[in-house]
Amino acid sequence: MKPRKNPLDELHILHTENPLLWLAIACCFGLGVLLGWRQIASPDIGFHLSSARWIVEHRAFPSTDLFSFTFQGNPYIDLQWLFQLVMYAANQIGGTGLIITVKILVTLKFWALLVWRARRMGGRSSLPWSVPLLLVLVALGDYFEERPHLFSWVYGSLVLFVLEEFGRGNRKWLPALPVIMLFWVNSHQLFVLGLVLMGVHVAWDLRKGSGVDRTLLVCAALSVGACLINPYGFKTLTFPLTLLGEIQSGHVFTGSTTGIAELQPPFSLSLYYLAGRFALFQPPLYWHLYTLLVVVGVIGAWRVARAPELVICALFAYAFSLSLKNFGYFVMATFPIAAVGVDRAIMWLRLRRGLRIATGPQSLLWTPIVLVLIAAPLALTGRLYKLAWNDAPMRTGYNSRFLPVEAAEFLNTQHIQGNVLAPFAYGSYINWATRLPVSIYGVQEVFGPKYYEEYLASLTPQGLPAFLAKWHPTIAVASITESPYWIYYLSAQPDWRLVQFNDNAAVFLHESVTGPPELPDSKAGKDFPSHTRDEMKRIITDAVARPEMTFGAWLQGSAAFEQDSIRLSTLYLYTGRLEAATNTAVDALAHTSIRVRELLMILGTALNAAGDYELSDLAYSGVLSSPDADAQMRQQIQAAVASRKSKKP
Repeated sequence: MKPRKNPLDELHILHTENPLLWLAIACCFGLGVLLGWRQIASPDIGFHLSSARWIVEHRAFPSTDLFSFTFQGNPYIDLQWLFQLVMYAANQIGGTGLIITVKILVTLKFWALLVWRARRMGGRSSLPWSVPLLLVLVALGDYFEERPHLFSWVYGSLVLFVLEEFGRGNRKWLPALPVIMLFWVNSHQLFVLGLVLMGVHVAWDLRKGSGVDRTLLVCAALSVGACLINPYGFKTLTFPLTLLGEIQSGHVFTGSTTGIAELQPPFSLSLYYLAGRFALFQPPLYWHLYTLLVVVGVIGAWRVARAPELVICALFAYAFSLSLKNFGYFVMATFPIAAVGVDRAIMWLRLRRGLRIATGPQSLLWTPIVLVLIAAPLALTGRLYKLAWNDAPMRTGYNSRFLPVEAAEFLNTQHIQGNVLAPFAYGSYINWATRLPVSIYGVQEVFGPKYYEEYLASLTPQGLPAFLAKWHPTIAVASITESPYWIYYLSAQPDWRLVQFNDNAAVFLHESVTGPPELPDSKAGKDFPSHTRDEMKRIITDAVARPEMTFGAWLQGSAAFEQDSIRLSTLYLYTGRLEAATNTAVDALAHTSIRVRELLMILGTALNAAGDYELSDLAYSGVLSSPDADAQMRQQIQAAVASRKSKKP
């Protein structure tokens, strides 16, 4: 019988660095490059580039809104101008490819600071072995966006590095604090977090009374002064408080059904359901696993962590619990202490309690390496994003699934001028690509809560007519997913015409706008595949009999649900192109292995409107038999069936 090893024989490796540890780190950074190299999908990139373009062209800084026709003149404090100029310069020099490269480099710099801080906190310049595991979870957490919070994460990490070194008795970096804050205040409005970090450490040092470190106090005071060196002066110090008030829980911006997605709380189980279906392998899974390790790490490091470090962890954990957009800041604050604490927790379990964990400390290195080896080919083939119900092509350019790329190109090609009615996620890009004023874009601190409520009302049958009458837009770029009612309503108005569409967005022009005529009706064999009625009946019958979900379909993720066809057939239905809607939905059902209730609902509605009640009822039966069909779907079916009586002679 093989003798058992003494736990002491293995524990020493947690205090050493070896090639496998650095290989694991390198794998994580390689995965970061791979995940970062994808088309730009951020709905905010447009107003950042537009702002920088305006600054360059006018050699001034904006003080009021510049890009809307609805809240023009509202105060605009652009503390992101430095980030914007960097991205604009990258775009002018190397296009979207260089923008993506800058994003990757800044992200990796943030990660490098996390690793370095964890190494310094580990003591004896020893890198904790749990660093690669934590880092791979951060990478899979999927916060790769071209936004100024990337700069904030770097600046915040630098501030924390200086303060952590001070806590270890190294005061030489303190004069760097005002310099860091000078750059931070001109890169992102959340510079105030740097002052919070310093405030925690200053408050802790003040307990010494007359022994307080005066250099720390002077550098902290100079840092506050550095924050006043910006284009907006003293307004800058109160601006973050205004933002904080607007995004408090329960506010219109954070509503569970109408709020902005990134402001939602991160610990809701609803995050695992996309289009009503369970999707495990998506960012929330990795946020939650990382948070679990942070809890373990804080417990493990409780006796060695300094009070300011624990307070900062608690503050940023609270901030993250309020809004999922704060994940990066949560990582910034907790990564080093989590890495050190997880290592200490393993040591405690294996030594103090004599527990033989099935996998030893080596698993801290092999687990992230294996995860990278699995994730890398999945990312290269696009399967990783399909699992997360995402579409992130690994190439340069703008992602046309999330941004109205073709719609903007159409407006430019046709030289169309006017005010653009646009949904929240589209306005920023449209303004950047066309220079046309839009109804809304994603800067809530500019348009404010009152206008956002008005915008939300425009998405409903009651609110859209009033919105159009008040603001008089002459162009509409409607999203099939975000503003479907716009498509339905505008298609029925004689003074609006549909001039361009794809499976993402539709462009309408008011009669006052000269330009291309209304699109003709879609034609079978050219715009959509054609099926006979017998073929439709057979395909619908087969589709209704299929299972709601299979393991294979679950692994396929969004690819199993024909999302492109759902969007396109929805547009056909809302614009009255019933034959196109029916055939597109039927063709998609023929290519699925599961019952897709959205396609059956579209089919039932289109066939009902066309008067084919037999096939309509057959399609509706597939929806009604689905345990996940919501009350709204059932009410719509009841209303559609009831409407048949009024159509009979």
